[in-house]
Amino acid sequence: MAKRLKTRQDNFCRYYVRSYDPAAAAARAGYSPRSAASQASRLLGDPIIQARIAILQAEMSKGGCRDLEALIAKLENIYSRAINLGNYSAATAIVTAQARLLGLGPPRPRSAKPATAPTSEAPDSPLSVRPEAA
Repeated sequence: MAKRLKTRQDNFCRYYVRSYDPAAAAARAGYSPRSAASQASRLLGDPIIQARIAILQAEMSKGGCRDLEALIAKLENIYSRAINLGNYSAATAIVTAQARLLGLGPPRPRSAKPATAPTSEAPDSPLSVRPEAA
């Protein structure tokens, strides 16, 4: 019988596939901020956690990554890397993309009507975080 993940472990997986920031995912899932990095490292080494992350990634790719928060988080990670590497033109392009996703940029000429994206996930979304049991 397969081992069932605890709520915090499952939430870690869900937060991790949104941001790919292990320490932040651990802290958001309820692990101590002081030990979040070491907990994240431990969790990512667990084959059961790895399998759950793979399942969530597959579910996310099937949906076409329609979750606005996940897209913004991915762009934020790329932005940080671009700044650290001194690639300011890439960083500027990322800020522009984020603004467009949030509806803050000028409308694109191809589209008369700006696209809308969900700001929160549906309760049955594969990435919805479960409340921790008491």
